[in-house]
Amino acid sequence: MVRSTISIRMFKDNRVADYPLIRAGERWKTAKATTVGILDDTDEVYFTIFNAVRKDTKYSIMNLKNLHRRENKTTRVAVKVTFLDRDTAVCTVTDLGFGQFFPSSYRVWEKIITL
Repeated sequence: MVRSTISIRMFKDNRVADYPLIRAGERWKTAKATTVGILDDTDEVYFTIFNAVRKDTKYSIMNLKNLHRRENKTTRVAVKVTFLDRDTAVCTVTDLGFGQFFPSSYRVWEKIITL
């Protein structure tokens, strides 16, 4: 089982909040999550990792290098989390573009996080 809850930091209801993607206790072999969001004046994705066994929290920042510069709030990305083993998560971010206004760049960023 996964011993950590992995959340993505986002802005919701006029405040910053952590949205859980994977919860502690899920089977690592089948645990996966995908969400879509719009970047708000940033080229980074923030993950919060809370270890339920040790009761500690750590943070991981994923820098989206070479992300196409667009107007604010016109970059839509898909964030996916899967596992290699119980203590290793793979976070993948894909540029989805913004409909007819801005086509996808087909760029994909990947980060391995040791829990």
